[in-house]
Amino acid sequence: MANNIGEYFTSGSWAGNNATYINPLAAYRATISGTLVTIDVYAYGLQSYKVKIFRDDGTNYNLVGEQAVTLAAGANINIPVTITGVKVGDIIGLYGTGTPILLYATESGKNFTYKSGDAGTSAKSSWTSQDGDKISIAGHIRGETGTFGIIGSLSKWLHLYKPIVSTFTLSGIVALLTFEVRNMYVMGDYLYVLMGSKVYK
Repeated sequence: MANNIGEYFTSGSWAGNNATYINPLAAYRATISGTLVTIDVYAYGLQSYKVKIFRDDGTNYNLVGEQAVTLAAGANINIPVTITGVKVGDIIGLYGTGTPILLYATESGKNFTYKSGDAGTSAKSSWTSQDGDKISIAGHIRGETGTFGIIGSLSKWLHLYKPIVSTFTLSGIVALLTFEVRNMYVMGDYLYVLMGSKVYK
């Protein structure tokens, strides 16, 4: 499944010592609201892990949810999790009890942030930022009915701003099904569209 929070990669160096790590940059934050259902992590293994979701309110990183996970050494792809209540802009993180914890890589303009121990809701000022580096953790959020999600580029999807109509038979009754745009907005290079449906018979 395509990731829509965080970033996953397989080349770099090891980081961590009984700490919680997050990628707080805007490019790594959740692009859709819903439930986190899988994660991809390049982990050191041989320790206890928790995947976490945080929400930035400007002053604190607020813990939205967390789940213990078992990770093997190296690549961990599509590891199932269930963290509900994820919102656009939330941040994915990982806590590990050992040394080291997970993979990081150097890239100009990036940074990860970490806090010693099993971090919960806490002041942003209590976290330490490591500029020029990023950590390898990402996930897939399953969108929920009535939420916004990225569905494509602005130029491709502008024509969706009109009802889509089809007819079908339901228990012997001819019915009319319409899909229509309820709301839409632009963020960066993407068009977010809220779809609604009605059945007439």
